[in-house]
Amino acid sequence: MFELRDYQLEALDAVEKSLEENRRVLLQAPTGAGKTVCFAELIRRFMTRYPGMRIALVAHREELVKQNADKLLKVWPGGFMSVGVACASAGRVDTMKPVTVGSVQTMARRKFAEPFKLIVADECHHIPNVESPSQYFDLFRAHEERYPWLRVLGVTATPYRTAHGPIYGDTRRPDRTNFFPRLDWKITLNDLIGRGYLSDWRGKIPADMGKALKGIAKSMGDYDEKALSREMSRPIHIGSAVAAYSKFGEGRRHALVFAVNISHAEVLAEAFGKAGLKAAAVHSKMSGEARRAALDGFDAGELEVLVNVGVLTEGWDSPAVDLIIMCRPTMSPGLYVQMIGRGTRKSPGKEDLLFIDLADNWKAHGDPSSPAVSWGAPGGGDGEPKEPPMKICGNPDCMSLVPLSAKACPVCGWAFPVKKTAGKTPEKMKTVRRDPPAPSPAAGDAAPRGRGRPKPVSGWVMFPYVTRRGALMARLDVHFETGRPTPVYLDFEGRASGFGRAKARRLWEKLSGGGAAAPETVDEAVARFGSELAMPKELTAAKDAGGFSVIGEWQ
Repeated sequence: MFELRDYQLEALDAVEKSLEENRRVLLQAPTGAGKTVCFAELIRRFMTRYPGMRIALVAHREELVKQNADKLLKVWPGGFMSVGVACASAGRVDTMKPVTVGSVQTMARRKFAEPFKLIVADECHHIPNVESPSQYFDLFRAHEERYPWLRVLGVTATPYRTAHGPIYGDTRRPDRTNFFPRLDWKITLNDLIGRGYLSDWRGKIPADMGKALKGIAKSMGDYDEKALSREMSRPIHIGSAVAAYSKFGEGRRHALVFAVNISHAEVLAEAFGKAGLKAAAVHSKMSGEARRAALDGFDAGELEVLVNVGVLTEGWDSPAVDLIIMCRPTMSPGLYVQMIGRGTRKSPGKEDLLFIDLADNWKAHGDPSSPAVSWGAPGGGDGEPKEPPMKICGNPDCMSLVPLSAKACPVCGWAFPVKKTAGKTPEKMKTVRRDPPAPSPAAGDAAPRGRGRPKPVSGWVMFPYVTRRGALMARLDVHFETGRPTPVYLDFEGRASGFGRAKARRLWEKLSGGGAAAPETVDEAVARFGSELAMPKELTAAKDAGGFSVIGEWQ
């Protein structure tokens, strides 16, 4: 039996407890955390305690089905005779065993002699909102009709989707309903790096893609693939990728490059090859044999650079990856996190992961441990400008991502210039962006101005937010049926002031009806927000004495 890590045991205890009380349970853990081991151990425990139980483990791709079946039998070798695989594309459809590991496409079309009592959905961010037709819902309903107490456990590293927002609770687009009512347990990338289980990462930003991406059309919540490929295949961008590897990739032996589409990947692989590097492209049009040969060659060190198109973001593990080059801009925070996650596993001789962002993804999504998540476009998705909680070192030989609060680059020592304000009056000083004011008793008691009439509230979303001064807060964006949303900054951890913390706690207790103690941390607030707070039907957007947007009734 596998020896589980401390956090894996924590996760299993939390999930088991939640499954006793709730029909839909959601677990979040980053790539490399061992999610497959967790749900495999959960299945082993349940089948040991309840031998007659029926359990399904579903995924959306053949590779994941095979991987899940293999890992389940490694965790539970005694279950060999109890596990069947149902995946038509893999040539196996065995639905008679107590545990069925299969693709949702195959299982949604099959009738089973006995209903499942638990369905585990891997990469569950692919489950859409409940208003959308889906083979997932076909599968769930078919078994729920025969067993009304059916439990569904969703597991993912990225519990959010582009143009939708989080996949749980009420933090969503107003016209969509999430399948999962809450996030029951989570652990972040930074948590696992801090505990020593995953490799630390460093970022380099040698290019600014803002102007190049400004004119790219949008399609299905992301950049239009053809238009994006044309732009990123231009010689200047292809040359930038090779130059970035040459400049920053010294000593890195396993570089993974993310491309827009097949033609872009092949152009990139050819360019790296012409630069004297052993490179290859992998994509969906290749035969399985050719793809396996490329992956095996990369793992063995025979290839230095592997360029891929969408096939290595979920379910592929190569711990030796020590360099990631992003040549694929994306509006999807999930894809951004999945790309970086391909290199966060530890490996002998690997000190850390270096990622080179040539796509401005860091600017759109921020810290991969807690990316900005909204239901719209990069920049907040709601018309509000968003600034990432990082900045770029000004040394052209360094260009490292560093915290906004850094006065000097921790990598090369380059000192960030101090803005001079001498001779300027506050009225004449230009402000690029203002942080939420540090709350004080006086400011808290000041009456908002320009209240106007209350407006219907159409939705709200909460996410972690780091100010320019480096203070971590929870940002609550209140969306109205008309007009721009109003951001409310909640200082649960008292980073700006003790009064701000008290004010955040009072507001939480007001909106939750006082049923539970207010959160102590921002992460806790974001996790509990969707299930504990009640959205008002209407509120008043106002301005405080400093000109900041506020909610009149909450002052």
